[in-house]
Amino acid sequence: GGARLAFAVAMSRAAAAGGVIAASGGLPSAEPAHGDLGFPVFGTAGTRDFNYREMRALDRSLRSAKAAHRLEIFDGGHEWPPAETATRAVAWLEVQAMRRGSRAADRALAMELFAESLARARQREAARDPEGAYEEAEAAARDFDGLASTQSALEIVARLRAEALPRIEEARRRDAREETAARHMREELDRILAAADPAAFVTAAKRLEIARWRERASSGPEAERLSASRVIETLYTQTAFYAPRDFFAKNEARRAALSLGIATALKPDSAAAWYDLACARARSGESQRALEALRTAIDRGFREAELLAKDPDLDSLRGLDEFREIARRLPMP
Repeated sequence: GGARLAFAVAMSRAAAAGGVIAASGGLPSAEPAHGDLGFPVFGTAGTRDFNYREMRALDRSLRSAKAAHRLEIFDGGHEWPPAETATRAVAWLEVQAMRRGSRAADRALAMELFAESLARARQREAARDPEGAYEEAEAAARDFDGLASTQSALEIVARLRAEALPRIEEARRRDAREETAARHMREELDRILAAADPAAFVTAAKRLEIARWRERASSGPEAERLSASRVIETLYTQTAFYAPRDFFAKNEARRAALSLGIATALKPDSAAAWYDLACARARSGESQRALEALRTAIDRGFREAELLAKDPDLDSLRGLDEFREIARRLPMP
């Protein structure tokens, strides 16, 4: 929620805000902007980020409003951007400050930063990424207008327009398909978790077509693989964190276990999900199944011996020989 808080603070004092660097999170309402926010926005998102679609939608709305905006997508998930991306964000805000008159124009710095942006556009063109090159060059022409000669960027834009625009539009349609699929899966998940007699997680996984989505995330064109990965990440975040948190708060451990079981089907190698599933099963009185999940968590890389020794969620297992045997697999630090 850090990006949403940053937006909330900036929106409350827009005239005083130098800008927002939004890492994988948008407006407080998670809705696209309906006009210029009154301050520059530099957004980032990973290629497998469950907030990827939101960040792209926000960028499109700011573009439509002709607001000062940039979005950089990096190879990764829902995480901090790489250092070089964060550095570019700060440099970009300096350029925006020059354009807004809140700092003196430094044409030498502007020309240096423009040259870097132009080099990135040319690198993307050489790597046969016409849409990426087009968007970088277009942004450079927009951002440095009046601070540096942008003719070279405009030439790239003109040269690549016919090839890039159809690909950019297809990416927008892919975003829409992805959002529809994620919404349908969330709706089905809500029905599964709200049922009077919750289904076994194996049955729930079939209803959610998890096997099909995991297959799509592992084969086919890269753009479609990444899209399927983001759908999986969207559902994983709900089943591994938000839903279990709410069920634990309401003392509904069985529903928490169902949600976490779905999470392990989505990401079988997640040690954290298997550990939390063990906790949920222990709290719901399923001792043997809790021990099975705990063994799997350790097999998948769980190494937090101190947590295992003190976690009250596992108190019902501590008197069992099997639990002590499992605990010995993790030497205390």
